[in-house]
Amino acid sequence: MLFTLLAGKSSLSCGTPVPGPSALAARGVEGHYVRYGLPAEAGYSVPVLLEDPRTVIEEFKFAGANAKEAGFDGVEAHSANGYLFNELLDSTANHRTDEWGGSVENRARFGLEVTKALIEIWGSGRVGGKVTPSGGYNDMAMPLGETIATYRYYLKELIAMGVVYITFSFPPLVHQHTGKKGATPHDVLETYGPLFKHPSARAITKLFLNGGLRPNEANELINSGKIDVAVFAWSWIAKPDLQIRTEKGAEIEAMPDVAQLYHSKNDDSKSGYSDYPKGKYLWRHNVQSS
Repeated sequence: MLFTLLAGKSSLSCGTPVPGPSALAARGVEGHYVRYGLPAEAGYSVPVLLEDPRTVIEEFKFAGANAKEAGFDGVEAHSANGYLFNELLDSTANHRTDEWGGSVENRARFGLEVTKALIEIWGSGRVGGKVTPSGGYNDMAMPLGETIATYRYYLKELIAMGVVYITFSFPPLVHQHTGKKGATPHDVLETYGPLFKHPSARAITKLFLNGGLRPNEANELINSGKIDVAVFAWSWIAKPDLQIRTEKGAEIEAMPDVAQLYHSKNDDSKSGYSDYPKGKYLWRHNVQSS
């Protein structure tokens, strides 16, 4: 099944203003922009204050309808990585004092209302979600107590809606301002995993885990019941033969060329996607390329 991701923009856009919950620029760290193939002088723009988030909810609803017409199998409401959902959810970026800011319930309102709108179009079995409770990316960083309270509420509400899955990104991403791994490090599986099995849950929503997993780790987590699905994202980009590598026990650690994730350096559509070398595998006691 092919789901498409609906995220909104972050304020990393080469100086072009984008809407945000508050007119606050995220902090960056030297080298971050070059890493993504942007000019060294590029930075986070100051977002334009989003006066009425309801207008954007309608835009997401329209995008969800377009995705259905285009033939996708479902949509994912992307509440992670410092994009618009995450900005409204996180008090670091959201300094509002109206119904969209302040309390946990208010900060979660936008993501929950968008999800409801998408479910109206698709049904709950065709809508998923994604979160990064440990923060770090695009300057998302709440104190631990506030983080746990926020995500416990947000996840509980999403699970009550019956979304088909929620993906956790783990381990924590590198924080752009401090350069350290994660902004609010904590064990997301231990902290939020029980919500998926709570008696009040509908036992429909599956827990996906994404981020630096090795096949043996993924198998252990699935067999232990801590997760339902392991996700390999960047690993597929850097290793198009990932399945064969896994089956033959070959090394899979590698990072994609992140500067080419959004555009190629030489106008070649293969560059940065399908031009990575295939692995060498130990097969029948001989090292062979396949």
